[in-house]
Amino acid sequence: MSSYVRDYDIVGIVQSYDPDTKEAIILQKNRVFEDDKVEVLRAHTPNFNVKLSEMFDIEKEVKTDVANRAHMIFKVKVETPLKEKDMLIKGKKVLEL
Repeated sequence: MSSYVRDYDIVGIVQSYDPDTKEAIILQKNRVFEDDKVEVLRAHTPNFNVKLSEMFDIEKEVKTDVANRAHMIFKVKVETPLKEKDMLIKGKKVLEL
């Protein structure tokens, strides 16, 4: 019997990035917190890490420290330029028994 084990979660997909303000609009896929460090997956480019700062819930128009609603649209400050459709992933914590 074989099984597939994924040790990361897809936390969001980049919708847009403004290089002037260094703000990205993200479509949330799994829970992610302000100041989390995430890995960026982009076609034909080595993976790299970024920190998500100053999180803002676009729908509720309020600052937040977590994106935790299905398909929530949120804005964050990201120093490294991102591209539309970049995938953001975060490693899972593995519990050892």
